[in-house]
Amino acid sequence: MRRVLIIAVLWTAAFGVCSAAGFTFKDMIPSRGDRQVYSVTENTTMEFEGVGVRMESKSVGTSSSVCAAVSGKDAVSYVVLTTRTMKTKRTPGGDETTTSYSLDFCRAVPEGLFSDANLQIENGEDRSVDFGSAIMELKFPCAPGAIWQVGRLAFKDGFVMRPVSRVEGFETVETPAGRFENCLKVVSMCPNGVEGSVEQEGHTLEILRSRSEYVTWYYPVIGIVKEVSRTEMSLRPSDLPGAATLNMVTISTTELVEHKEAAK
Repeated sequence: MRRVLIIAVLWTAAFGVCSAAGFTFKDMIPSRGDRQVYSVTENTTMEFEGVGVRMESKSVGTSSSVCAAVSGKDAVSYVVLTTRTMKTKRTPGGDETTTSYSLDFCRAVPEGLFSDANLQIENGEDRSVDFGSAIMELKFPCAPGAIWQVGRLAFKDGFVMRPVSRVEGFETVETPAGRFENCLKVVSMCPNGVEGSVEQEGHTLEILRSRSEYVTWYYPVIGIVKEVSRTEMSLRPSDLPGAATLNMVTISTTELVEHKEAAK
């Protein structure tokens, strides 16, 4: 905790002067061995229209990431290994624990921060997200008012997201790891909603309506210090004529708990 607070103070002094100009790729380059630990909460409510049946799930857990490799200077490539464990309580239903492992292959270049590929295993199943060629997480210089298309994210459940991000400015963020000033606030939304369909237990659920928003706060070197998302979807089984529409809302919060710099 103390180490993170000291880092935050030093970056505030150095970064506060240039915050109006925004982030550049050099602000976001990690070191091999840098580690972040996050707390994660995720609450989902599901209700069938006209039926009166309501279901809830509440998940809490942690996500730990480490920068496993870094190469390059003017164009930096790096690999992030993440382990995430979530405990979920469903009503009605029981408790469940899921563990996932992922590898993200990233690039920080003068034009932006890119994710080239994602490999993910959850409870022994492939849950990798298909980025196509690549997605742009941040566009540099990343200053208030900047807008960019992130790219195409295709999920194993069958649905697709094509977010557009914009920088809303700089804010102070309080997290369990401490107080971070001049965090870059980025809001990402899908103009066309969540596209495609969702495959669940042998049924295809058609997406009738949807809305998704992610609000993310970034800090130099560390990257994400906090993220809040809300996704709303109305679904109906395409292979069950007359089935009631399922309205689903998922709210998720991720906050930095600890940051450890690699030994120099």
